[in-house]
Amino acid sequence: MWMPIRVWDTRGSEGGARADRARHGPLRERCAGLWLALAPRRRGRQALAALFVLTWGVLSFGTSGCLDDSVSSPSESLPLCSHDGTWVAFTRSRGGKDEIYISHDGAPATQVTESEHGVSPSGFDWSPDGSRIVFVPASTDVLDSGGVFVVNRDGSGLRRLTHGDDYGPCWAADGSTIVFRRGWSNLRAIDADGTGGRLLVRNADEPACSHTSPAIAFVVIRDGGWIGIDIGVLDLREGGRRVLPRPPNADGYEYASPAWSRDGRSLAFQILRQRLRSDPEFEDRGLFTAHWYLTELYVANADGTGLERLTANAVGDGLPTWLPDGRIAFESNRAGPTDPTNTGRVRSYAMNRDGSQVERLEWRPRYR
Repeated sequence: MWMPIRVWDTRGSEGGARADRARHGPLRERCAGLWLALAPRRRGRQALAALFVLTWGVLSFGTSGCLDDSVSSPSESLPLCSHDGTWVAFTRSRGGKDEIYISHDGAPATQVTESEHGVSPSGFDWSPDGSRIVFVPASTDVLDSGGVFVVNRDGSGLRRLTHGDDYGPCWAADGSTIVFRRGWSNLRAIDADGTGGRLLVRNADEPACSHTSPAIAFVVIRDGGWIGIDIGVLDLREGGRRVLPRPPNADGYEYASPAWSRDGRSLAFQILRQRLRSDPEFEDRGLFTAHWYLTELYVANADGTGLERLTANAVGDGLPTWLPDGRIAFESNRAGPTDPTNTGRVRSYAMNRDGSQVERLEWRPRYR
């Protein structure tokens, strides 16, 4: 059973805050201006996570169940909870590469993978029953080390399912289907036993598997380009496709990072909007200034109804993920929960599904 998310205490130890800034601040602040900048261009969370691990703070979801509190470190990826909420998987950077670690019911984390090139920090997902993890290596540009792999949660039974330039796998709710992106913009599926490889969608990226139904969400890519122009949903059983509605006057906006709620009823995603006259003058952060300031979060029902804008400010709010209590965690360069002005550092926050009660979060894993 999950407990309520613990909110970061802004009245906490200033000495501890100074120590954290002394240890991690310079690196994070040097990298922070890139956190959303490359998202539409590199396309796919697996391509971003190695960079993002260097830039943002980490989440704290609670003190029992899936996550526990201990010593903070900037080397962990954002944690991914199993469908039942009792296991957590994440990657930890050690010796220049990332490996997958897991923890159960708040116990100290144990290492699952030990690979030559490491694991992509967000290129992994739980099987629906929590017994296995699907992942891709970090260096998928090297075909001999690329492809989709599965491993038991105790580290045994490692098996390679594909050979190719594959990214961002997710495990479908039926337990027998794994979806991934191959190459530039093709979504494919394969059976969990390594058979039955097939093409699902062309000109698409960032597959996200529903926990509750045979469906995936994905970013629709303009033919021949790399910009995400819509959020699509595909029924894996019937083959039907639909596109979520766009906000009014949203032509030319860039879409990314679809994320299913744990009950399968809602989808959160990010949109890079156009600049408005009311926006303040931006500090020059180079080529990707707009990405740094103009990324907003939206949510819609999975059937396409009920589109809502959750954030509206001149900061970058992006990379949504759903917490087991129904709230949405995200990354932002805002100055604080109630101060949506920009800052040089990226931190983690959570908010209600309607965008209310934004709170600062931390996550602190323990190790054996």
